[in-house]
Amino acid sequence: RHFANIAWSYSRLGIRNDALMQFIAEHAAREEFMETFNSLAATTLMAAFARLHVRDERLMELMAKKTIEMIDEYNAQNLAQTAWAFANLGIRNVELLETIGS
Repeated sequence: RHFANIAWSYSRLGIRNDALMQFIAEHAAREEFMETFNSLAATTLMAAFARLHVRDERLMELMAKKTIEMIDEYNAQNLAQTAWAFANLGIRNVELLETIGS
């Protein structure tokens, strides 16, 4: 959750720090961190990367899998923001979009 909050803070300020975002992506993608994400933290992280136009396909694919696993925890706003993040980054994940749409 802390990684998501840091990334979101930078995105709200419009500060793109590629080294920081790479660090966050690398650590957030680790299994022990991925397991701690709830729907809000996952959505926040994806939206932050999208707002800053930081395209990390590995992280986003892992986040898509995590979203699909816990889709029942997502509310409509989180689902919309998740779909927006993928669209904004130009990352097409058919399974995620079909899951969101169902």
